[in-house]
Amino acid sequence: MSMMDASHRSLVNHIFLPPQLPQSLDDPPFDVLLRNTSEALAAFKLVRPDTTLTQLGQMLKNTQDVHSNGQVNEEKFAELLGALPWKGGSVVLHISAQNAGIIVSNTMSAIRFEVFELSPLNEHVYKATGRLRRSFPGSAVDVDFAVFKESGFAAATAHTLAKMSHQAAPGMQPQIRKAGELVDEDRDTADPAMVSEVFMGFLRSVGRSVQVTAISKNTREEVMWNDARSPWRRSPVWLMLRVSLQLKLPHDLYKEFVTFMMSQLLKTPASPGLSSDLRYAMMAKIARRLLKLSPTMNAQVVQCVQTILQDTTAALDKQRRRLQARKPLDLLQLRSLNFEQDELTAIPALDEYLKSIAARQSSQQFTDFQPVSGLIAFRPQVLPDLSRFCHDDYANQNLLAFETWVTSYLKNWSTAHKSDADACKVLGKLMKSYHSLACQQYTGNPEATSVCHLTILQLWVALDTCALHLCPLLGDYDTGLSLDWTHNLLLPSRDQIERLSEVEAYFRCRYAKITHPSCEILYEISSGCFGASYFDQSVELKSLLATIQTQGAQEKAAKVRELAGLKTQYDRLRELGAEIHCTFVEVVVDSENDIREDRHNPHCLKCDYADRAAKLRIAVHEWPLPSTLPHQKVVVFELQPPSCFVHWRDSLIFLLTKVLEAVYCTKERVRAENPLSEDQQLSRYGKTSLRIGLLSQNKPHLRTHWKCVQVATATPRDVCLASGLDYKYYDNDANVFSDEFNFTEKVPLACTYTLPSRSTALQKYIYRRAQSAGDTTPNNVIASLSECPDHMSLDEYKKLSIIPYGFNLQWSNLLVQLGFPAINLKNVESTLVLLQCIYQVGPASEDFRRIGHSFCGNDESATTLLEELRIALQRIKQNWESSQALSIFISIASRLLSLSASQVVQKACVAYLEDARTTALEWIHDLQGKAQQVTAHDERVEYLTKRAEVALICIDSFNVDDTPLATIVGTSTEHSSILVQCMIIMQEGRQFLSAPSTGPATRLLLLRAQRLLYRCRNTLASNRPALDDGISKSWSGFQSGSQWTKAGSDHWLTTCTKTGVSGVTLRVHFNILDGELLVNSLPLGRLPRNYEEHASYRTLFGHSAIEVMPSAVPGMDFAAKRAFSGHQVHFGMGTRPALATKDLLVQASQDGKRLELLPPDLFEYIFPAAFVKEHVHWYGLDDGVVYFRPSEDLWNGSCPRTWNLVLDPQSTKWRLIKDAGSQVVLGLASDSSKAVSLILSPLAEEVSIHVISLSSSTRTSGVGAPALRELEIEIPGLQLGFILQAAQSKLRSKQFPKMIVARDQSVGTLLGLENKLLLRQNHGPRLLLILHGPITYRHSIKSNHVSVTIHKAAPCSAGRFHTFCVDECLGRLTGNGSLQSKLFLAYLHSLTSYCLPDSLTSRTGTEQALSILRSAEVQSFDRLTEENVKVLHQMMALTPVRRHYPLNERVMQTVSWSSGLGFLAQHGGFRIEVESIFDQAQRSSMFYPDMPPLVLELRESDADLMRRSSIRHAMVNILGFEANLVKMHQSFTMSAFVYQQKQDLNWSVPSDVASNLWNAIALTKIMPGPHDLRHPKVEYDASLMGASSAASIYQSWMGLIQGLCAVTNKFSLMMWLSTLACSTVNALNTNVLQILALSHTRANMPVVSLPPACDSFRLGLSKGASETELRTAVAALCVPLTSSPDATLIRRQNEKTGAYTRRRQQEFESNSAPIINYIAWALSVQWPCQVPVSPNVSGLHNASAYINLDRVMTMAKPKFKAWFENLQFYRYLERIGRIVTILPVTTISVPSMPSLYPSRTPSSVTHIKQQDLFLGAGPSIPDDITGAIGAELLDLWTGAGGSKVQLQTLIDKLEISATGSKYEQAYVANLRDSALKLQVSTVECGLVKRDGLQRDLDIHLDACRKYVALIYGTLTPAVSPGTRPELDYATALWSIKHWPRVSPTFFLEQLSQLR
Repeated sequence: MSMMDASHRSLVNHIFLPPQLPQSLDDPPFDVLLRNTSEALAAFKLVRPDTTLTQLGQMLKNTQDVHSNGQVNEEKFAELLGALPWKGGSVVLHISAQNAGIIVSNTMSAIRFEVFELSPLNEHVYKATGRLRRSFPGSAVDVDFAVFKESGFAAATAHTLAKMSHQAAPGMQPQIRKAGELVDEDRDTADPAMVSEVFMGFLRSVGRSVQVTAISKNTREEVMWNDARSPWRRSPVWLMLRVSLQLKLPHDLYKEFVTFMMSQLLKTPASPGLSSDLRYAMMAKIARRLLKLSPTMNAQVVQCVQTILQDTTAALDKQRRRLQARKPLDLLQLRSLNFEQDELTAIPALDEYLKSIAARQSSQQFTDFQPVSGLIAFRPQVLPDLSRFCHDDYANQNLLAFETWVTSYLKNWSTAHKSDADACKVLGKLMKSYHSLACQQYTGNPEATSVCHLTILQLWVALDTCALHLCPLLGDYDTGLSLDWTHNLLLPSRDQIERLSEVEAYFRCRYAKITHPSCEILYEISSGCFGASYFDQSVELKSLLATIQTQGAQEKAAKVRELAGLKTQYDRLRELGAEIHCTFVEVVVDSENDIREDRHNPHCLKCDYADRAAKLRIAVHEWPLPSTLPHQKVVVFELQPPSCFVHWRDSLIFLLTKVLEAVYCTKERVRAENPLSEDQQLSRYGKTSLRIGLLSQNKPHLRTHWKCVQVATATPRDVCLASGLDYKYYDNDANVFSDEFNFTEKVPLACTYTLPSRSTALQKYIYRRAQSAGDTTPNNVIASLSECPDHMSLDEYKKLSIIPYGFNLQWSNLLVQLGFPAINLKNVESTLVLLQCIYQVGPASEDFRRIGHSFCGNDESATTLLEELRIALQRIKQNWESSQALSIFISIASRLLSLSASQVVQKACVAYLEDARTTALEWIHDLQGKAQQVTAHDERVEYLTKRAEVALICIDSFNVDDTPLATIVGTSTEHSSILVQCMIIMQEGRQFLSAPSTGPATRLLLLRAQRLLYRCRNTLASNRPALDDGISKSWSGFQSGSQWTKAGSDHWLTTCTKTGVSGVTLRVHFNILDGELLVNSLPLGRLPRNYEEHASYRTLFGHSAIEVMPSAVPGMDFAAKRAFSGHQVHFGMGTRPALATKDLLVQASQDGKRLELLPPDLFEYIFPAAFVKEHVHWYGLDDGVVYFRPSEDLWNGSCPRTWNLVLDPQSTKWRLIKDAGSQVVLGLASDSSKAVSLILSPLAEEVSIHVISLSSSTRTSGVGAPALRELEIEIPGLQLGFILQAAQSKLRSKQFPKMIVARDQSVGTLLGLENKLLLRQNHGPRLLLILHGPITYRHSIKSNHVSVTIHKAAPCSAGRFHTFCVDECLGRLTGNGSLQSKLFLAYLHSLTSYCLPDSLTSRTGTEQALSILRSAEVQSFDRLTEENVKVLHQMMALTPVRRHYPLNERVMQTVSWSSGLGFLAQHGGFRIEVESIFDQAQRSSMFYPDMPPLVLELRESDADLMRRSSIRHAMVNILGFEANLVKMHQSFTMSAFVYQQKQDLNWSVPSDVASNLWNAIALTKIMPGPHDLRHPKVEYDASLMGASSAASIYQSWMGLIQGLCAVTNKFSLMMWLSTLACSTVNALNTNVLQILALSHTRANMPVVSLPPACDSFRLGLSKGASETELRTAVAALCVPLTSSPDATLIRRQNEKTGAYTRRRQQEFESNSAPIINYIAWALSVQWPCQVPVSPNVSGLHNASAYINLDRVMTMAKPKFKAWFENLQFYRYLERIGRIVTILPVTTISVPSMPSLYPSRTPSSVTHIKQQDLFLGAGPSIPDDITGAIGAELLDLWTGAGGSKVQLQTLIDKLEISATGSKYEQAYVANLRDSALKLQVSTVECGLVKRDGLQRDLDIHLDACRKYVALIYGTLTPAVSPGTRPELDYATALWSIKHWPRVSPTFFLEQLSQLR
């Protein structure tokens, strides 16, 4: 945007106040506003000549002359004032620094000063919902010519107002509290009291208040702010000009001129560059002003304004038509397409790939295989490093390895390293790393999650131990950790339970020593908090605090010196400016007439000095530390906290929030972030950047908008500020202030098994917290029987729910169910409930088994339980379908083995597990046999999956504690062999076990197996017989050969097996962690993992595991042992140049026909995506054809949906055909595909469009000629199709008969919508297709309008589109009637809204959208779908969010506008209507209890601001200007005191005037002596209102008393005294003010004799000798005790040292006291004297031994001198007092001030309402329809009449049901009346049967349509100006289309019963 455009936009914002305003300071220059107003006035005079306008032109010229850079020029103004009495005229002054305007004018009898406030306070702006009603002027004073012409008056007035215009006055700015102190808020407006009270008070003392005609203005104001230095507010200069114009012009003439000026601004060349919305808003504002003007308004002015409005409307309408007229589709090119030529497609990549197939050779080459291990080994004495951890096949084993290290070695490590400074750091990092890794692996597994949490607790204990060793003070503070949640842990092994007990014991011991609550270490700042306590013990931190304080004091002193220097510079610049005059240059304003005038030189040196002085700023100094001592200690502590504490605290918070998932009680987000680590002053002393730190919401002064203050009025107090920061502890990760924690249920729930969704009613019974374990009683279970799942009987539900009841009863309940089973152990629910009971640790007890498992410590109970387990095992032994039951039996036995201390029970458990293991192995063999017998693939997969699951159960039988595990695996060959066999089966079934359908129990078993195999890896590796036996039973070809050795890692073993062929062996590798068995580096009977994980494998075979053997086919490595879907399959891996990935090679053969799989990427962007992604591509090696088979039927060679890609022998190109070539898919690169895709591109991407060439079914060619073809175009994702016939240009729709794609795609609405396609019939209705999907929009620079894009569906995915009929008759789009269709259309209308009405709807898009939302169709929904809610949220988001800034105050406004939309589209009504719809949905939700609750997600917007934005025209009476009468009276009194040369007092004085003056003046401490009689200038200055003004007066007291009598300009003195009288900070009392005034008016005041000469008066030292002060001073000069005679006092026998010291001190004080008292008395009795003599102490014993008299006199003489000099000054004050006290008191009468309240003007019409259009007589409607059918086509005959029984019955039923609605009752009554008439009638009719009846009906329909058009054409002019004279006053609104939207719908709406 150019500078001219920016300047013009700024003027528009301030003059028109459009809805969207800037949100940062943007004031147009004073000269620009004044020049635009003057130019408009000159143009206005040409249109409407008037003498008053000439005077106004002179006033504006005077205003321009006396202002320089927007401020009053003293010289020019003084010159103007001098000429005003004889020359006349007026001038307007902008006193910008005081926020005031003054009109100075000649009334022919006096000079009148009218003052008024300009910008209102921010607070007042937002107290008003709409406009502020303000009255102008605030006050007026007339000054007679005689006074005005007095010497000095004009100069004093000019000087005062010039200085006021640029110099801000202290105390006039609103203040806010910052860090406990009040600071000026310069983002608010100043109080104009310096003008309205001080200056006007001065004028009233020489003039008189007058009653003038006041005006009332309803001003619209806004204060907008958004991340800016200063807010935007409406220009005060514009208000000043409007007020001055309105005061000087007749009301109607003023209104005419302002309207004319606004139209001129719209007419300027820069206006077309504005947005269409803004130009329309300008027009609307102008048109509404025209509407409010008097009907007698000048016709030429009206014509001029209306012409501009019409021209602008025409320009906007032209832009609308351009947007609407989309480029026509080039359909003619479709005629020239050659379908047959386009059927051929070149595919070079396919040709190259087919060549590579023929060149393949055998790939059976074996190389040495060295397995790679991902297992991490942790050394015992080294802290683990988890940075090498990766989530591969070994992730679970590596986590277990780490957990094992923590259990075995962590305690020893922490003991050895507890003194290390970084021990806490590395442990904290380790804890976080482990938690992150474990969460990724263990999520959803409550057993592993429980182990994870136990491990983290152990890490925390180690970290806490190290921290306590390094910082013992930590032991006094609570951590806030609670272990209640550990009762929910699932810990299967005894070792884990004992580890938990150790952690609990540590916590109990630690908690016994705490003396401070957790809040004092986590978030509270107090004297007892950790930071303060540590500070108290730290010498280093105390030294740091002293350093910071010293540095702060030095910087503060430097800042004070800097201020003094800048003050001197400021004074110098002002003096330089005062010494010279403004310069002016001659400017030719009219070259034709050679008219010239002097204008102010823009480079004027005087103004430059003034400008430089005014711009002088000084940055504030902020004290670096808080004000309270505890906060200071904590801040210093956090600058350099102990490293161990920082990491301990961060780890604690991590443990609480991330691990235990506790949440802060507070959820409030911070307003602003100012962390200690970024503190500009303190960060140099230390910087910590971890999780917890100090942060302040309040900004430091150095980062506020008042960080720099004006030097002119600054004082040290203004510049040197206390710290503005309010530090609190802040969590940087959670982004909230630290606070108390609430512990959630997330961790206990994560450590609880999750039942299947069908059984959620049971979940509450297994979720048992320690404190609520007894809440679920049998009675509760019975009461909840209605919740029983459908698949479960009531009895089973009760029994299963009761088992977990009571921790001490759970094992007994379990025993009952084993003996008398009432639950189905085959169900996974039973398994999980029982697992929860046996594994949950529950509450602690003295026994390691805890309360819940004491049952297992009873040998008798344990034996009984084992017996029931044996019986149960026998029941299921022959039924492998009871595998779930076997699994739970194994878990119970393993748990009993772990918890029992009895050797007998343990042996019995081991024996039971062996039996269970044997049973599982038998089931495995049975399932293997069944899998080999079946031929159906799905059945085989089912058996193999079950076999793998049983193998996991069998492995779980080894899952016992480490000691029995080592015995079983290390000594038993038989059972270890079973383990090896099951491991191999588990590995073979990995595809099944990792399938998404795998159940929760299987996933638990898989993880258990992985962890078990890690635990027993070394023992198993050493058991060679078991390895040989297990592998040989899994692979019959294995023969034990060489020894098993390690192959690269501990868990990979290798050996060589014999083959039976001499000299030939096979290399065997076995992984004892996962059972992977490799022979010559290849899986035995299985494809390698990279084959099975290839995407093509998943497409062809899914999760099937295929048994393979080596392949003899060249290029292939493996062949399937069995046919797959009737095919023999071979596998291989291939590579292609320039591709990083490998291709899976698959060759399939059936009945001698060989097919090879082709990579799908060969056809990408060659054919549509569906032919690439949804088909499998087989190449026929024998026939050279590529078969495109559907993915879901890829093995069916006779699939009818198969496409064949055949090579054209002549062109070497390919043709994709079906049905012997009757259908051909055209390639994407063909001309036909490109042409069609371009037309359909609004709806779909090119790859989603299928263009298929067909033999024509509707046209035939000539005899012998080839059949003509046609194109079938399909968009499968949208289920949309079209037909294009050869040599035709009509693209016909398949789904919408008789519809073709329209060449002209303009609809007449939805301007800027890209994704739409218009269909039409020949001269018939039109249908609009609009894509459905995510919508984005942006502002298009090219079209200067919004561009709306709907995202197209991804290729091969389903999409949707909406259909809308274009209703030309009613001017609307009609959808399918669904709520979603209406909401979607409303959203599109709102986005594409233009400022003028659309040609179709006769409404803007915004209006149409709101109309849809408010319609009964939308309001009558029953419930909202998720899709509805999404669209409603999007529509609500269009309304800008409005908030106050700051949020806790109502002084500024921030609006979040969308940059991509115009402001007219961002209507506030959207939010209101959507909220109304949501409210209705919430109310009706009670009828749909199963529906999820509606969630209304919206940014919070201030309701008052929303209402204010929509009804800003509302008026409230907030007085914009109200004077402070007290200040005005004081100003008046002091001015009158001088002007009237008053000789007596105005206020009574105290009897002791001297003492009163002394008490005031003595506050200055030091005063210059009588030789220095300098005093400040006696003229107005804003600094007189400041805090230092009183001190300045007192320090120059004698000079003022002597010099005020010589002041020649009494008016300057009057302003000086008036300003001092109105000071609010350190104000002078009335005694001082009177004496100063009397010094000018009375001759005897200046002749009062001055005190004797001296350098200075030290008034702070009092004015008389004080014996007490002397005694203190003499005592300080005593010799020390060690030098006195008492130092040699003899020590008594056995006298202790302390007693001896005290006795000597007492003796010393006793001997010296009389001497001190005497000397002080002897000196004091000499007063008054200037030089005392030395006292005679000869009579005092040994006085010289205690007191040095010479030093005493050295001390006393200066004091006496100062006291004596002060006494002389006091006597000088007494002489003044004697003059004053004898004067009489005569009070100056202050005249009352007239109230200036304007009379109210009647409200005017501001808009046209719909009812206004129908007030007059209506038009006559023609009643004949030419060409319509009459009675001639009716065949009438006489019938029998009679009753209609069925009709009467229907009416009776309707009458019964219509009792609740008056409308329904009226309908039934009308229906009954009609039925009665039908019953009485005997005439029946029918349609005459004759030729040409259809033609007659068509003619009738056409006649009816013409009649409707005729009626509409008659009604439309009747509601428009021109034909309706009563509406002519609103022609302006009609011309800019700011009129009720007239359309067919508009007239139909008037027929509503609500009208």
